[in-house]
Amino acid sequence: MPRKFLDKLTKIDALIIKRATGNSEQLATTLGISVRTTKEFIAIMRSCGAPIQYNRRYNSYCYTKEGSFNISFVSVQ
Repeated sequence: MPRKFLDKLTKIDALIIKRATGNSEQLATTLGISVRTTKEFIAIMRSCGAPIQYNRRYNSYCYTKEGSFNISFVSVQ
């Protein structure tokens, strides 16, 4: 996989853990990519098992289980 792709996944993971992604548009701006590409990254992470949901309370994407993304989601439990 290209390094930039992995860097984006790592950055998204860190922002999700901090509950600091903002909405899709804000996350796209932070990452310097389009909203569509941002949604594709989230979809890729979900397809690898990451339990990601958008949380309106935090105005951020969040994991529904404690853990982190490492090419696939690893549950802490």
